[in-house]
Amino acid sequence: MRLKVTLRVDEATAVAFDHQHHLMSLIYNMLDHSDSDYARFLHDKGYTHGDEPGRSFKMFHFSGLRSKTRRAQGSSIVFLPGEVEWFVGSPVPQFLQNLGAALTQAARIRVGESRLYVAAVQTIATPEFSVGSAKFSCMSPIVAAVRRTEEQGGGTYYLRPKTDGAAFEQAVRANLIRKHRVLYGMNPHDDTLRLRFDETYMARDGHDGARKVCINGIDVVGAFCPLQIDCAPPLLRLLWDCGVGEKNSSGFGMVDAVGNTECLSAGKVV
Repeated sequence: MRLKVTLRVDEATAVAFDHQHHLMSLIYNMLDHSDSDYARFLHDKGYTHGDEPGRSFKMFHFSGLRSKTRRAQGSSIVFLPGEVEWFVGSPVPQFLQNLGAALTQAARIRVGESRLYVAAVQTIATPEFSVGSAKFSCMSPIVAAVRRTEEQGGGTYYLRPKTDGAAFEQAVRANLIRKHRVLYGMNPHDDTLRLRFDETYMARDGHDGARKVCINGIDVVGAFCPLQIDCAPPLLRLLWDCGVGEKNSSGFGMVDAVGNTECLSAGKVV
C-alpha cells in the first residue's frame, strides 16, 4: 500500500533538486514521534531473513515531491503556490500506520530549510495486477548495482538499462526474491522476471534512460524510463509495495502502474 500526502505551499518555495535525503530524514523523524521503538528498530536493524542475517531491508520507498506548478531554478525546484504531492509505499502495515498517524497530526513538515503545510493524508490500495505483465512509469530512478572486485578497480558500478540490460534485470530479480524471502520466509513460487525498457524513450532521452542523483555527496545512477515488467502477479504487487531495485529507503525505485484495466485494477483510496 501507499500513502498519498497532499502538501500545500502558500508562496513560492524552493527545495533542492536532489532532496531525497531530506525526505528520508523526515520519515524517520515522523516515525520517532509516533513510535520511537519502531523507528529505532527500522533505522538500526530493519527486516532480515535467517539465511542472510547481514542483509536487511527497510521495506519502504518514496517519491520526490511532485507538482504541476513547479519550475527549475539552478540546483533547486521552486514550487509555486498550490498543492504538492508526495507518495510513500510499504508492504508493512505498522510502518504505514505509524507514518500516517504522525503526518496526520503534523500541521506542517520541513524539507531541508523549507516548510510545507500538510493538507491531507490518504491510503492508496495496491493494484490487483490480475495478469503477469504491466506497464510502469518511473516516479524515482530504479537502482541496480554490482560491486567491483579489486582486480576491477573496486567500488560500486551502477548498471544502466541500455548498456547493461541483462545484468540490470538479473540484479532487480535477485533483489525482489530476497525481499520476498524476508517478508514471507520463502522464495516465490514463480520467480521469473523480465524488464522491457522503452527503447524509443531511451533513444530520444539523451541519457539512455538513466538519471544521476546526488545523495549526501555521493552520485547514484538509476534507470528513469518507462518500462514493462513481466512476472507473476504476486511479484508485481510486491514490487509496487516495496519498490523496484536497490536503495528504496533512500528514495529510489518507486513506479506507477499504467495501462488497461485487463492488467490491473487501479489502486483506490481506502
